[in-house]
Amino acid sequence: MTCADSRIDPELITQSQPGDVFVTRNVGNLVPAYGEMLGGVSAVIEYAVTALKVRHVVVCGHSDCGAMKGLLHPEALEKMPTVKSWLKNAHAALSVASSARQA
Repeated sequence: MTCADSRIDPELITQSQPGDVFVTRNVGNLVPAYGEMLGGVSAVIEYAVTALKVRHVVVCGHSDCGAMKGLLHPEALEKMPTVKSWLKNAHAALSVASSARQA
């Protein structure tokens, strides 16, 4: 799993050939909590693990991610309500990270 950002190329990072890596991309490379938000990410992971017997799921992040900037500055997302809603999937992680910084 990786961000929709085209600068991230999982096949290049892992030196894989076509068919070696089962990849899904989304804004911010987020993985919603299982069962909370049905959709593409949940379906891809479920299919990979159940049907393809994938044993390892890797989430590839990157620096200067626009989605994570939006998470930190939600006012920048006012004209992107769908993106703003999608980024709610990262609120728990943001809360944990914020708590760790304050400690």
